[in-house]
Amino acid sequence: MTRKSEDAGRSTIRDVAARAGVSASTVSRVLGEVYPVSSATRSQVMRAVRDPDYVADARAKAVAGVGTPTLAFILEDITGPSFAHMAHGVEREARRLGHLCLVCTTEGDVQHEVEFVEMMRASVPPP
Repeated sequence: MTRKSEDAGRSTIRDVAARAGVSASTVSRVLGEVYPVSSATRSQVMRAVRDPDYVADARAKAVAGVGTPTLAFILEDITGPSFAHMAHGVEREARRLGHLCLVCTTEGDVQHEVEFVEMMRASVPPP
C-alpha cells in the first residue's frame, strides 16, 4: 500500500517510483530530464506518472533547479474585452508550449509594473 501525500490525497514521487518499480531518484531524473536514463526506464516511469492523482510538486522542482518556464503578461487593465481576449490568447499559447503564464495588472501604476518585472527577474535561476 502506497502512502499518499498530505496535499489533497495526491500521489507522491515515491508512489510513482513504487508503481514503476524504480527509485524516487530515478523518477526525479526522468521528470527533470537532467540525467541520462534508458528509454525502457523512461517509459516505465512515464506510464506510472500518468496516474491522475500524480501532480509534480512545484516546490521540489524549484529546489532542484528544474522549473516550469514562466512568463508574465503585464497589462495596465484586464477588464476591457480586448485586454481579456489578448490575455486569453497569450495564456492559451503559453500553455500549449508548456509554459506558465502569469497575468499581472498594474492599474496604471508604473511602480506596480517595476515590482512585477523585479519579481520575475528574482525568480529566474542564475545561469
